[in-house]
Amino acid sequence: MATHSGPEVDALTESALEHLWVYLREPSDMAEKGEPQIFVEGKGVHVTDARDNSYIDAMSGLWLKNVGYGRHEIADAAYAQMLKLTYMPLGTTNEPAVRLAKKIASI
Repeated sequence: MATHSGPEVDALTESALEHLWVYLREPSDMAEKGEPQIFVEGKGVHVTDARDNSYIDAMSGLWLKNVGYGRHEIADAAYAQMLKLTYMPLGTTNEPAVRLAKKIASI
């Protein structure tokens, strides 16, 4: 687990308030509440913030993390593909996309 010290978290929070735009949040509101909340790790359905508090991430699964955090087999597959090909221009495709389309069509 990536635990940070109190002063380190305070410095990260201050830096975030000065240098980041956190979508749908007002910096002054966040500053009053000691935010933004800074997450440092995820495993399965849980996320941990810089102050070592753990939460069930119920919303990310709804939008994009439905396989959970910390899935080495997914990271390894993505890494292997990135070593081969990271981008294709519009109007083209790639081998994994073709193979996946065929597999989905066969279901």
